[in-house]
Formats: sequence, C-alpha cells, structure tokens
Amino acid sequence: MNITLSGEPYRIKFGYSTIKGELYNTRSTYAELYKVNKDGTLSVVDSMIGFVSCDNRDRFVKETGRKMALKDLLEVITDKFNLTREDRGEIWNKYHSRQWGE
Repeated sequence: MNITLSGEPYRIKFGYSTIKGELYNTRSTYAELYKVNKDGTLSVVDSMIGFVSCDNRDRFVKETGRKMALKDLLEVITDKFNLTREDRGEIWNKYHSRQWGE
C-alpha cells in the first residue's frame, strides 16, 4: 500500500508469521513501513512496525490482523511524522480501497 508522509513516498507491507511453541502455535500479523527510494527499491524504516498476535484460542482472521497491525503501526508513526487525524484517515481510506495484492 503506497502512501506519502512528509512529502516522501512510503509503502506499508503486511506479513504473517507462526511462532511455534511446545503447547501451541501462535499466528501473528505485522505491518511494516518502507521508504521508497528514487530507484524504486525499498528501505526498511527502523522501528516502524505494527505487530499483533492471535491467541491460540482465537481463530486467525487475516483481515482482522491486518487492521490491528495497521492501527498499531499508525500509533508508532503518528509521533515521528506528526500525522493529523486527517492524515490517518487518508491512510485508512487507502487501506479500505486497496486492490488485491497491494
């Protein structure tokens, strides 16, 4: 999902992981912020990640995890980029209007 922060292009990517334990496995979802370089490559922005874990008693729902991870990421980047309520609203609108595979 491509966004603009402070006039610079960024991308938010979502990922999933399974943490294997002795008694049960935990599914996790994360949203990570990348800076889009002039040549189109991506650079990870340090400590800009939203992360949520699904309890082993809960059913893993990809969409719910993405929303929660994005919410967590927005809390992290709001201070760094001085995001306003309108800025966060634009990011949520982009999230809800994204096409498959973005």
